[in-house]
Amino acid sequence: MTILKCISKIFALIIICGNSLLYAQYNIEEITTSMVKLRVLTESDLTVDDAGLMQKNYEWGSGFYISEDGLILTAFHVIENASKSHSDPITCFEPNSGDSRGVWLVYHDKQNDIALLQNEKYTGNKRLKNYINILGRASDLKLGISCFCIGFPNEILNYKNSYAISPGVLKAIDKNVKGSDKIPWRRKLLVAECEINSGFSGGLVFDKELLPVGIIIGMYSEGENKVFALIKRVRDIRIFLKESNIENN
Repeated sequence: MTILKCISKIFALIIICGNSLLYAQYNIEEITTSMVKLRVLTESDLTVDDAGLMQKNYEWGSGFYISEDGLILTAFHVIENASKSHSDPITCFEPNSGDSRGVWLVYHDKQNDIALLQNEKYTGNKRLKNYINILGRASDLKLGISCFCIGFPNEILNYKNSYAISPGVLKAIDKNVKGSDKIPWRRKLLVAECEINSGFSGGLVFDKELLPVGIIIGMYSEGENKVFALIKRVRDIRIFLKESNIENN
């Protein structure tokens, strides 16, 4: 992605969101500071080099805080293959603070590809200032609305300030998409035409009023230039949280 293209996307975001900031539930700073980058060590990423030394390679994804006590929402497939033989296979990076901590899986729904993690940093008295309250006001979904995907592109390995915001348009509501052998169909998804890649999985989607739309659980492409984000809407996240018996503060 060229510098000029990045600048044009930033200006597009400012122009589209400008008047909405007066009545938004969140501001851009609150959204970006709620985001985390996830680093996952899998069994297959533990390799031995020619000198007989253990080498670690990682998979990456996105997530975002949904409570003041450090609960993180992400896509289950991001952390599904985390090593069971390693003591701390999932690490959470906070780009704005530069902090990194271990996180663990609290609850997951493989069929809907959603997972809830806990950051060990906030298990005591320390509390988060900025997080996305999924039980609060959400986007009024309509075809054609402007939306924005925020996540961590997989080509950016330096976690400091490496999130990206990509503008898009909501193209489908409650769409069934063919999946994998394990999950043949992904049902009732939102689809947005938006320039993302696999590093955005687990990232947040919000509208021009800066209200949450849902979580990115996948993507697909058509032709050379069209990329579509697959999104689980806020309604489904709320059902997931209710089933988990974890109250979103």
